[in-house]
Parts: sequence; structure tokens; C-alpha cells
Amino acid sequence: MLSLFWLCEQGVHPNIKGEVWEFLLGCYDPKSTTEQRNQLRQQRMFCFISLFICILLSSSHLSPFSSHYSFTFHYDA
Repeated sequence: MLSLFWLCEQGVHPNIKGEVWEFLLGCYDPKSTTEQRNQLRQQRMFCFISLFICILLSSSHLSPFSSHYSFTFHYDA
């Protein structure tokens, strides 16, 4: 608990702030490896892109367009 108090008082260095938040929000097991975290990040990005494309294609102004094209995305972490 002391480290959490220290974080609230002192803050986190900007270079690692994004990764620290992912731990504090429970996205990762504290004992996870860098490899495991990278895999989870890739999975989340793929889900986000897939959801974004589904929403984009289901919007009314793109509906006729969506039946003629298919999209494939490749994400490299």
C-alpha cells in the first residue's frame, strides 16, 4: 500500500505512465512477462480495430458500400 500512496503523492515518470496505468487498472497480472503483455496488447488492438470497422460499416452512410468490399488489417506491435 505504501507504493500506491507514493504514486499518488509523487506521480509516475511520463515515459512509463501508460504501462503503469495498465497494471493499476488490472489489465495485467503483476507477475506477467513482457511477452505476455505484448500478446494481450495485440489482442486488445485487434478487438478494437474489429469493433471499429464493424461500427464504421454499419453506419447508414456506408451500408451500401459495405456489401461490395472486405477489409483486412494487420497490426504489428
